[in-house]
Amino acid sequence: MNLFVFDVPRLSVDIDLNYVGAEDRDGMLSERPEVEQAVQAVFAREGFAVRRMPEEHAGGKWSLRYASASSQGGNLEVDINFMFRVPLWPVRACDSHRVGAWQATGIPVLDRHELAAGKLVALLARRQVRDLFDSHRILRMDGLDPHHLRTGFVVYGAMNKKDWRTVSADDVDFDPMDLARRLVPTLRVNAVGVQAEPAEYGERLVRECREGLSAVLPFTDPERTFLDLLLERGEIVPKLLTADESLQGRIQHQPLLKWKALNVRQHKGLS
Repeated sequence: MNLFVFDVPRLSVDIDLNYVGAEDRDGMLSERPEVEQAVQAVFAREGFAVRRMPEEHAGGKWSLRYASASSQGGNLEVDINFMFRVPLWPVRACDSHRVGAWQATGIPVLDRHELAAGKLVALLARRQVRDLFDSHRILRMDGLDPHHLRTGFVVYGAMNKKDWRTVSADDVDFDPMDLARRLVPTLRVNAVGVQAEPAEYGERLVRECREGLSAVLPFTDPERTFLDLLLERGEIVPKLLTADESLQGRIQHQPLLKWKALNVRQHKGLS
């Protein structure tokens, strides 16, 4: 999102990739070693010093060390997620914004509604200052379909570890020291007010994000019913969120929704 949707407003130091090959688990597991071997071959070709990091069930993660203009060098993290392998909307080839003379072209990128929804979920789930900054920009974007955004927000929220029925705009907050140390130094565009008064800037981001979240909160009755059925009965009922049968199918086949539904049924002793 930082490179393909926004015009690189802040320095991003990681690359997040979704595997979107085989939808079924067995097919994914058979292809995963080849995918990981391929990306590691790219790392070696480009001269990175590579360290494989501990991983959760969702995917693989690497920390790459590279030479830079400074003698200290730099680090880049690459994360491949194998659970988000069924995009809600079609993936399309995009060109990145230019960074100096450099530009990535023809890169498969998720639909902007899916990217936006995922970021808003991250804002409420993990409370990182970078998510606050990015979400503030998302909520001021033109051209987003409100229904698509709501659908993505509910689906990605339902896949989160947090009980998504409990979230509210009041969950948006920030740590002034964290903002001053981790966000302000990464901003590409130097806003004087940000540098001088990061606490005041953070308060404005929080206030405007809370207001902007009215685009997805509070949940409608059908959205809440969707969450209730998933989290209480282990049932995935996409028609509560959309009349689009194609989208219903993609929601129904989300690996993390299926995994969560199975866990709920097993935990509650449901057939």
